[in-house]
Formats: sequence, C-alpha cells, structure tokens
Amino acid sequence: MRISSIVGLTALVMLGGCASADNLNSWQGHNAQELISAMGEPAQSVGLQAGGEEIIYRHDLERNRVVGVQTGGLGRTAPSSASTVQNTLYCTATFRTDTQGTIVGASTGGNFDACNQYLGTVAAAP
Repeated sequence: MRISSIVGLTALVMLGGCASADNLNSWQGHNAQELISAMGEPAQSVGLQAGGEEIIYRHDLERNRVVGVQTGGLGRTAPSSASTVQNTLYCTATFRTDTQGTIVGASTGGNFDACNQYLGTVAAAP
C-alpha cells in the first residue's frame, strides 16, 4: 500500500468522528443544566478544587466474540470447541464547567469503537 493511500484512509477514518466531536464541542458556553436536560443524568459529577465541576457520561459497549470455530469443507460446520468471549468497551464524555456552571471544555476517553458509537448519539447544543 502506498503512503498516499494510507494517509487518505487515515483522513477518512478521522473525518468520520468530526460531526460527533462538533456535537460535543457545541456545548461550550452553555449552562450545565441545559446539557443535563438534553442528555440525562450523568454517571458522575465531580467538584473541582478551583471551582466548577466535571460532568461525566459513560457508555459501555458489550461485545461477544465467538472463538475456536472450525468449518468443514463445502460450508459444513465441523465439531469444534467454540466458545463465546464477552468483553466490554467503554467511552467517557467529560464536560468541564467554570464556577458559574458554564461549560468551558469537553473531552473523551476510552475505546475508539465505543466512542465512535456513543458520540454519534450525543446531542448538539440547541
């Protein structure tokens, strides 16, 4: 694969999350109560030493994977010792407020797939 193809593919993947990040950032300058009215109660709210708070939303994405599957010829399934492995991916969206309750910043953390799915559901500020 050529370098230009890799750069183009990376840019395309990164652009997929732009609308979601825009929704997240659109809350800057809005009151925290507006955010909570739109998104519901946060998973956690933490007071900051300098005043203000962090309002934290968390999204868990449960995934089941089947491992150990064997298939026979002609599309027949052969006996196997297949098992299902469950793993949980997560994404957090954290909004920071000033002492007046105005949102001054937002960030995300967690797994890329879980964040892509979750941030697509974050409402844009009115």
